Amino acid sequence: MSRTAVEGEGVEGFTMSTKKNARIIQAPRRLDATNAAEFKAQVLLELENEGSLAIIDFSNTHFLDSAALGALVSILKSVANAAGGRKVALASLSEQVRQLFELTRLYRLFDVYASASEAEHQLKD
Repeated sequence: MSRTAVEGEGVEGFTMSTKKNARIIQAPRRLDATNAAEFKAQVLLELENEGSLAIIDFSNTHFLDSAALGALVSILKSVANAAGGRKVALASLSEQVRQLFELTRLYRLFDVYASASEAEHQLKD
């Protein structure tokens, strides 16, 4: 498994790793108006360059705001409109993040899994 830290120039706390057929994207501790646009741009770049499955892991994320939710919906739309059968899934939502997805009903748009490993297993080609 390779691991690339995207810090300094990128979103602080944002890391990526490749595991079998999936690109695992570790979301930062806070995903909000200060970093949501950059997070979205980096995730979309990774999807262009690194295959068909991206799993965004929220195990370390404790805060999302409306800008973050908008960025995630935008990522989902971009993936849906792209050729090549690309997929994006969410994993390891903390209690606070899960409640936000339930309140906004966004859980209906995304494939959400208990862990990145479960998402990878369920979504493998």
